[in-house]
Amino acid sequence: AHDCSDGCLLVAAVEMAMAGRLGVDLDLAGLPTTGEMEDAVALFAETPGRYLLEVKADQLDAVVRQLRQAKIAFGQIGSFTATPKLSVRCPRHGRVLETDIEPLHKAWLGTLDW
Repeated sequence: AHDCSDGCLLVAAVEMAMAGRLGVDLDLAGLPTTGEMEDAVALFAETPGRYLLEVKADQLDAVVRQLRQAKIAFGQIGSFTATPKLSVRCPRHGRVLETDIEPLHKAWLGTLDW
């Protein structure tokens, strides 16, 4: 689990992928909203109380049941991939980004990478 309140949904997803040396394929069509939302807002809003959960495929149904029982809004917005790439699709504009994770990881490490 990773919160989206300090760095946004996109940063949280990339940080999770980097931690596992994985790629991530995001599709914002699954993002729960109360109305229409601009793509940039969906990707970069630092939403308090929003978390990304990584769930094993064989546990997904159980997690969905628990979230529904607790009346927690949720949506499936992507998956991690073995190929270390970031891919982002938005409902309005289709694929808006596709890039390798490694340059993002190097930039994120910055001066910490001694």
